[in-house]
Amino acid sequence: MAYFREHTHPRDWLRWMDFAKDHRYDRHTAIGPGIWLNSIEKTIKQFRDTRAPSPSGNFGQGVVGYYRARGTVAWALTDFASRGEGEPALFRNPSFSGSTGGHIATVGGLPNLTAVTAYGPSGSNSGKTLRAAWNFQEDTPDPWLRLTTYHAPVWPNPTVAFTQGIRFFIHTDRPVWVTIGLRETNSSAEIGVDGGVSGPIEWVGGVADNESRPPRGQFIPAGEWVPVEVFLPFAPVRDFTGNGVLESDTG
Repeated sequence: MAYFREHTHPRDWLRWMDFAKDHRYDRHTAIGPGIWLNSIEKTIKQFRDTRAPSPSGNFGQGVVGYYRARGTVAWALTDFASRGEGEPALFRNPSFSGSTGGHIATVGGLPNLTAVTAYGPSGSNSGKTLRAAWNFQEDTPDPWLRLTTYHAPVWPNPTVAFTQGIRFFIHTDRPVWVTIGLRETNSSAEIGVDGGVSGPIEWVGGVADNESRPPRGQFIPAGEWVPVEVFLPFAPVRDFTGNGVLESDTG
């Protein structure tokens, strides 16, 4: 067993794996990487390492991938209960991001808001929800919206653990695709607390072979509450301002 995160302890992984190959003592040795600690790409890399010889020319006879099933703690970022009707929370207005602000129509009284409401669509498990409303510019080809928590006035830049999952519900009046953008801040802040805005951004939970930018994620049909659930260690990752790999533990 050699349980190491490839992106933080690559040399320790190689050292312990080579030690196992060089100290078989006339027995068969199967190298056991801890796959629950790594992304799919880094798990494949470690599997390939097990098939290569050590610097002394010795081989392992097999590989066993270990995944540790364990109880987890769920953190609720917010249920919006403490915010009043029409107050902001968590996200900026749709036109805020420089990435997609030009896609949003903001003239003529068109909506451009994110605000807490107690009058959302029926069927929610929460007494309050966050409403986001906007219109795309009619002459914009392939418009998309980056709804960001960047320095939001309430609960900005919430920290999440990249070793866990993210779950939330969406209800829309139009069909949409949803992908999560995560900034690799490697913050030491507690889950849900402001983790800062320094670091590259990766798209997580999109379709791995989708060439659109950003990649399309989960399809959300109109007119119903739909859960969005992404288990981050094994979700597809595509680059936005990063390199297409989640390389920090939090963000």
